Amino acid sequence: MDRAESHDTSKLFGGRNEIPVLGLAEQWPAVSNEADRSTLSFAGRLSIPGLPYYPRQKWTVTFTPRRAVFENQPENSWPKVRVEFVSDEPFAGLNLDVFLAEFQHLKVSRINIRPLGDNALGEVFYTRLVLSVNAALRTSLTTDGEFTLFGLRHEPISPSYKDHLDFRLLCTARSYT
Repeated sequence: MDRAESHDTSKLFGGRNEIPVLGLAEQWPAVSNEADRSTLSFAGRLSIPGLPYYPRQKWTVTFTPRRAVFENQPENSWPKVRVEFVSDEPFAGLNLDVFLAEFQHLKVSRINIRPLGDNALGEVFYTRLVLSVNAALRTSLTTDGEFTLFGLRHEPISPSYKDHLDFRLLCTARSYT
């Protein structure tokens, strides 16, 4: 896969929702608030069992009447992560309280992980992240206060794509030496 290409991992992982811990909405005022869109920003961390380190990053969540999109703002070559949730019915409000209350009824429409930067370190971080998710088959997004916003279970990636990532990681590691 070309570095500029984005890989839609929802086709590979197919997330299944778990129930989040409630009670955070009051802590985060909206960054922007329009009639049909609300965006807020927070510091958080993607947690993956078995991955010893994943940095704290700025995250944004954008709510529209039937969609909630969580997206990190990575630095230092860490991958871009985007998780989209959809609802069959319009949300009762465009805020975190409503998202958390309705979480059990939402569907993951897309999980997208893509490398950031055109460099070897970005490739290493990207392949490490995808292979770690594949090994753990679960992720969660936690806030700085260690509150879990949501947890996801994932399907394994295909054996051919895992081989591709292993080869990609090997080639990148060789370019470092």
